[in-house]
Amino acid sequence: MAEQRVPFSILGVIIHSDHKPNEDVTGSINLTKDSVAFTEPSGRREIWLLYSLIHRLEKLPVTARGIPLKFICKHFLKFTIFFSEEKLCQDVLEAVQALMQPNEYESLYAFRYTPKHPISKEKGWKLFKPEHEFARMGLPNKHWCLSELNKEYQLCDTYPSVLVLPTSCSEEVVFGSAKFRSRMRLPSLTYFYEPKGTSLCRCSQPLSGMSKRSQEDEDMIMAISKTTPDKDKVYIIDVRPKANAWGNKVAGKGFEAEGNYTSADFYFIGIHNIHVMRESLGKLTDAAESKKMSTYYSLLESSNWFQHIRAILEASTFLARALVIEGKSVIVHCSDGWDRTSQTCSIAELIVDPYYRTLHGFMILIEREWLSFGHKFSGRHGHLATNDGGKDVSPVFLQFLECVWQIKQQYPTAFQFNTHFLLILQEHVNSCQFGTFLGNCERERKILQLSEKTSSIWNYMYSKEAEFRDPLYDPNSSEFIFPSTDIRQFKLWRDMYCQFHSAPLLNENIEDVITGLCQYDEALEDHCDYLQQTLTELKQSLEADTPPTPLMREVYPIPIQFTVPRCTEQCVCKQAFSLTNRRLTCSNCGNLACTTCLRLTAVLPWRLPKVHKPICKRCRNSMSQL
Repeated sequence: MAEQRVPFSILGVIIHSDHKPNEDVTGSINLTKDSVAFTEPSGRREIWLLYSLIHRLEKLPVTARGIPLKFICKHFLKFTIFFSEEKLCQDVLEAVQALMQPNEYESLYAFRYTPKHPISKEKGWKLFKPEHEFARMGLPNKHWCLSELNKEYQLCDTYPSVLVLPTSCSEEVVFGSAKFRSRMRLPSLTYFYEPKGTSLCRCSQPLSGMSKRSQEDEDMIMAISKTTPDKDKVYIIDVRPKANAWGNKVAGKGFEAEGNYTSADFYFIGIHNIHVMRESLGKLTDAAESKKMSTYYSLLESSNWFQHIRAILEASTFLARALVIEGKSVIVHCSDGWDRTSQTCSIAELIVDPYYRTLHGFMILIEREWLSFGHKFSGRHGHLATNDGGKDVSPVFLQFLECVWQIKQQYPTAFQFNTHFLLILQEHVNSCQFGTFLGNCERERKILQLSEKTSSIWNYMYSKEAEFRDPLYDPNSSEFIFPSTDIRQFKLWRDMYCQFHSAPLLNENIEDVITGLCQYDEALEDHCDYLQQTLTELKQSLEADTPPTPLMREVYPIPIQFTVPRCTEQCVCKQAFSLTNRRLTCSNCGNLACTTCLRLTAVLPWRLPKVHKPICKRCRNSMSQL
């Protein structure tokens, strides 16, 4: 039905941005099979939006400007379109609602998207190889083995096909432990800290109820405790509030009885559930949109967002210190072990292992802790239509990205990737443009044949790698980066929650300024090399009494000038700069250009070495006339 309604266009609509309240614009709205676009007649401004990025639509009361339809998006864009007729508004509402959450995966944009970047399709899909990643950690060894008991997902259908389990555990113990855990998600190693022989394992809550126990599960925990040198106990960390865990215990699930697990020490760390986090994000976005200072601070405080981020970081820091300071292995779980467990395990590894702070390593971290171990990406981001009113949707992955960003503010030289990299991840985990984040577990993705039918986001990231590198990165920075969780350390992530606001200073990122300076410095060095080579050839020509070459007859000056991003809101092509239409620097003139205008490359005569550099359309036109 939805496909029969599109494509169509409506002229003469008015668009009102919540982020630019004084700039109503008249133009046309165009609906295609994959996106909705608003275009101003002059072409100065365009909003192009994939349907999957739309969180919800709100039809508002009629105003003097027309019938309003408000778009609220998952990447924090908000705007309202005013229609002249009720029927036009209703047609757009019904068409968009039918397309923003289809009933099946094959209807998502990823199955029709054709990438333009030249990188091999296989590179992204074969990026993560469990055997290689565990070998990097020093596994297998005498205590741990790579098991194929879940090769066909017969042990646990939401776990990866390759598991790392204690070598001392028999199949009977493994299957018995799985049966005693929610969703069959038994304890399995996810990270090994080789210098101290400590392990980080993850699982789901036990099905203990008020009095049940499992000898096999107790044997599994005992076997894990014996893998750590000089330690006879492990930590079992339940990252839920204890009251919530007790509620699950009454329902037949719960937590481990301390008296039955003599080889473990127990801790509860109160990270709230997905429903609390969803409500908290709603209040945070309201605060970010607030126009009054008093309202902003009261909404920010009532959201408890920073308290939630702090709880995740405190739990992750506890895990990290146990592994590398105390020399003690850790087993982590929440309820089903795919939300809070993924958050805390991945951030703990980021704290202790510099590899995961590189571009490649961070991709591997997401592949293992989030994709392989069954975080419900499609469920948590509302990729498909459901009958539960969106109760499964929650900003779990967004909170992980924010924790990374908050740590990055305290350790600005420790990360190879910049803030833009995190913003693009958040956008495309929702956009359904790539197949990487579709589905809820590894098994589902294989059934959907995503590696054959869709493109991986990692291919896109590699094609834009230069844009995602942080100029402040120091590969020799601290091995461990334990973040402070003092509440005064936390900042509002304006680049995320205010990225579409009109104030230029809000949209200016210090990383972009430094990157521009580094590019200018590189251009000056290239020009110095060019001048040095020209002088050398002139000297050789004079000594040999030979006529000068064409290169020596004309010495090219340096045309580039550094342009500060501040207050530069639009490209020369009249397109406004935004998250997806970034400010980029032309390698020839130094002016800021959008991603569309900077797709061209050329060999510049005034720079050495003679390699292709990105240039703007204006420079390309000037060079073609020479």
